[in-house]
Amino acid sequence: MSASDLIAAYLSISQFETSVELTKNKFNGLSLNESEDSYSLRKQKETESIFGTNEDQSNEIKKYLALTPSIESLKSTNDSLADRTYLVSNNITAADISVFQSLYPLMKSMSDEDRVKYNHFSRWFDLIQNSIPLETLSSFGLDPIKMNLVSKPSSLPIASEASTTEPNLRVGRIVKVDKHPDADSLYVEQIDVGEPEPRTVVSGLVNYIPIEEMQDRMVITVCNLKPAAMRGIKSYAMVLCASLPNPETGASSKVEFIEPPADAKPGDRASFAGFENIEPESLLNPKKKIWEAIQPGFITSDEFVAGWMDENKVHHVLNVNGSPCKCKSIAGGPMK
Repeated sequence: MSASDLIAAYLSISQFETSVELTKNKFNGLSLNESEDSYSLRKQKETESIFGTNEDQSNEIKKYLALTPSIESLKSTNDSLADRTYLVSNNITAADISVFQSLYPLMKSMSDEDRVKYNHFSRWFDLIQNSIPLETLSSFGLDPIKMNLVSKPSSLPIASEASTTEPNLRVGRIVKVDKHPDADSLYVEQIDVGEPEPRTVVSGLVNYIPIEEMQDRMVITVCNLKPAAMRGIKSYAMVLCASLPNPETGASSKVEFIEPPADAKPGDRASFAGFENIEPESLLNPKKKIWEAIQPGFITSDEFVAGWMDENKVHHVLNVNGSPCKCKSIAGGPMK
């Protein structure tokens, strides 16, 4: 059966559940916080949003509907999901359902190590398969795939380039922050990293950190990744955060900044213990996948200290001027 059949089945279930909820409330004499008509209208809008709420979203969904199943498609989807929960909107759309079905065979054939390698895609995939009723998945031959998304490969894939190259981690101060004009889940920040001008950075933190807690915040930034356009705005760095994965969905249930020590100032370098003498390149070569090789080992300790876990399970603390960087309360949390 095609992706359009799966989308139709998902819509039917959603509409049926709305009808059941209204009937149960009537039967039990329960009152909703909103009128039945407005409740039905809201649920109808949620259902209609599966095809996009504006022309830009609809066009983006159409591109995903035409996606050709391949490892290249999976890689590009993984990159797109770095700062997104869903592919197009803040909720599930036809794009998510279509790409899920299209790339299901690739995900099923992957090893745990490969799934960790494409961690953004794997997190999203697990969220989508848990959003569609089990009976519907089974009827389409899409039995849920068991994944341990918080586990790390038994031997981290540290390439020879990675052993002589570090990400350029710098202390930054958020001097300005606004909501992204075209994406409800994204902030657009101006971050002082000790350069003549602040860097524009786009972060998917709206659902986790209030905007008033963003302003003037001291953070750790990754400054030598390839700039990436996020909904039309190019991002020139990444803010490093620790996350607490939801074991059921794989999505982050809690996100906190990795914070530099109190005496740090914008532009100060952050480096992992034992790798202080390695000079970072101005730009990590995306073709060599150095970031993808190192990042799965970024994790906080039981004491909330940021660090990198090597293949021998040694936790190299992330320091600025000899003092450790930490998050507030997430232990054993992946950092990205």
